[in-house]
Amino acid sequence: MTRPSPPLYTRNFVLAGLMHFTGGMSTAMFILYPVFLTRLGADELLIGQVMGLGAAAAVLTRPVAGHLLDLLGGRRTLLGAGLLNLVSILLLVPVSRIGPVLLLLTVVHAIAVGTLFASYFTYAAHIVPVERRIEGVAMFGVAGMLPNGLGPPLSEWLLEAYDPRAYFLCAAGFTVISLAVTLLLRDARADEPPSPAPGPRASAWLGLVRAPGLRIVFFATFLFGVGIAALFTFLAPYALAAGRGEVGGFFFAYAMAAIFTRVVGGRLPERVGPRRILIPALLSFGAGLGATPFSTSQPGLLVIGALCGAGHGYAFPILNVLAVARTPARVRGAVVSLYTAMIDLGQMVGAPLLGAIAMVGFPQMFLTASVALAVAALAMRFLDRPVLVEDDG
Repeated sequence: MTRPSPPLYTRNFVLAGLMHFTGGMSTAMFILYPVFLTRLGADELLIGQVMGLGAAAAVLTRPVAGHLLDLLGGRRTLLGAGLLNLVSILLLVPVSRIGPVLLLLTVVHAIAVGTLFASYFTYAAHIVPVERRIEGVAMFGVAGMLPNGLGPPLSEWLLEAYDPRAYFLCAAGFTVISLAVTLLLRDARADEPPSPAPGPRASAWLGLVRAPGLRIVFFATFLFGVGIAALFTFLAPYALAAGRGEVGGFFFAYAMAAIFTRVVGGRLPERVGPRRILIPALLSFGAGLGATPFSTSQPGLLVIGALCGAGHGYAFPILNVLAVARTPARVRGAVVSLYTAMIDLGQMVGAPLLGAIAMVGFPQMFLTASVALAVAALAMRFLDRPVLVEDDG
């Protein structure tokens, strides 16, 4: 007799989703941060450098975030990172020029968001049943993907109708709500037996990155981050430079397509095999990137947004779960932190590199990002080996 699936949508899962949604709204509003930089006089190269600096800070501090997750648990790390995020946003309110203060606050905000990003999915990995892990992480991700469709239009409206102060204060308001919900959560590890050690030694991080079962997953995730940098850093400046108008519709289509794949096809990867879905998903994301500068109409841009979103909708949770499933539970925070750090690393490298290419031409920039996604798909198809990482403490 088939054993019934364990429940997924518990009270704690729903609260975690609400926390993720409200925190994600704050983060998604920063998709339009490059537009704010443009209004302060930044060109594509400077925008890439500023955003790359923030991503670099997030990458360099990610080992600390991973250690805190394994040592303190997700709830306390979420509260600390959320408070840091709130402070960084509020201090951006009076900033009116690009200088040391703006660069410092960009770095602090990136560190806070990077820690939150890792904490969200580490928390989710702890509270979803093992038998429904891909579905659970994917559905939890819906709460964070929906803001990617709602945040940019809201940000466009605030920046056009009011001024940057209203934009930043609104983002801060969502952070306050997310913090309030976080206070209602249980510690994700409350029902788990204590680990003999709270996480990997610092020297073990390099071993995790080089582990045969993880290195290709992390490489593909890095290239996935390059693709994300192309859209989330440069789509809005491209639309402004090309006279294409608003990009809120693109991101709405992007988010809705990602959500559709997770709601309707959330169990498909577990039924047919995650890697069989991952490779087409990476190619879909790459195809959308390559087609972006050649769309001449708003409906065409919506279709491309949906194509990219569908790819993202599957690629992110599958890469995440492949990394988690191949490693012991005691280093789960470290592994999820490394996974999200690979996305940040892709954005750190990709933002300034793509910004320099965009100075030559936006089509060349988007095509470069498209090639990166194709390479990721080929690497997962021909080089990845599903090898478990040994728990050597």
